[in-house]
Amino acid sequence: MRVSSAAVLAGALVILACGGESTEPEPDGDTFDPAPFQTGLGHILSGTGTSQLAILREGSDEIAQHFEIIMIAPLGGRSPAAGLSLSVQPFPEVLKGQTFEWDVTGDEYGLAAAAGPVAGARFLVYQLSGDAYAEPLVDAGHIDLLDDGHGPANVARLVAEIAGESQGNFAAYSTGTLQAGTVGIDGFFGTGSARVEFDVDAVNTVTAAGTASSYTATFAVPGSDLTAAVAIDVDRGAVVTYTAGIDVAVPGSSLELDGEYDGTAFIGVVRVGGALRANVVKTGAAAPVITAAGDAALTEPQRALLVRVVDLIDAPTAYLDELLPPFAFVLGLSP
Repeated sequence: MRVSSAAVLAGALVILACGGESTEPEPDGDTFDPAPFQTGLGHILSGTGTSQLAILREGSDEIAQHFEIIMIAPLGGRSPAAGLSLSVQPFPEVLKGQTFEWDVTGDEYGLAAAAGPVAGARFLVYQLSGDAYAEPLVDAGHIDLLDDGHGPANVARLVAEIAGESQGNFAAYSTGTLQAGTVGIDGFFGTGSARVEFDVDAVNTVTAAGTASSYTATFAVPGSDLTAAVAIDVDRGAVVTYTAGIDVAVPGSSLELDGEYDGTAFIGVVRVGGALRANVVKTGAAAPVITAAGDAALTEPQRALLVRVVDLIDAPTAYLDELLPPFAFVLGLSP
């Protein structure tokens, strides 16, 4: 699944004139092979690009738009949540047992005669032409939005069966509000060696100067034997700042990125197997500048890999931005 850039970490960055690059020496002859990391990181950052996942993405987008329309005209007497908020509430009973099919005339989802799942609603999906459903419609499967239980937190699940295979199965939950609460999503998308498993959580708090968020995410690509753990702490005061810690591992090798952004630049260091290997400076929307730390030069494949590791900073918020919209209505998230 394509992952978009995370707005909370975007902005114009300029190089800091403080501290300089780390000069901690590394062991002589320290090298690492970037190849075992590349495929798995590619799946985490940009998905597999398969036609089945394109259908899942299009269906999810249309479900999200459908629920935005519902929230403008309150459903079943329930008013939309005021502002940007999350509320703890049951899965709307009015949706359960319903199936929605595509209305070519209205270019939107409408109720179908067929019954849906007892625990939620079903949305039929179709083959694509570009970024839209092809006409005449050709069935490709369905996406179910299901009640996964509620109590201290809402939980809803999305299950996508496309071309006879489970292309996605993930759950979302929420408590409190967007400013002071939690939201998370976990599960998998893709099949076979390209399957990506993920667990992303955001804890939001109100501070004296604004708001703050702690993002934690774990990713696994079993087909590449790769795992990644990401932790980002963001402070949105007068100036937005954040710290980042990332660990990526494959059998026999691991990379660690640690750094911080003070409102003008992100500066960090990369360790390979615990040994300092590279310095990182990220400015603006340009690719980060990666320089060797120590005497050993970086090869271009090594440098390209480390750029992808830096890109993981955006992954927690990007996954939330990309995967949460279909759950907006059932979680009480107001657009």
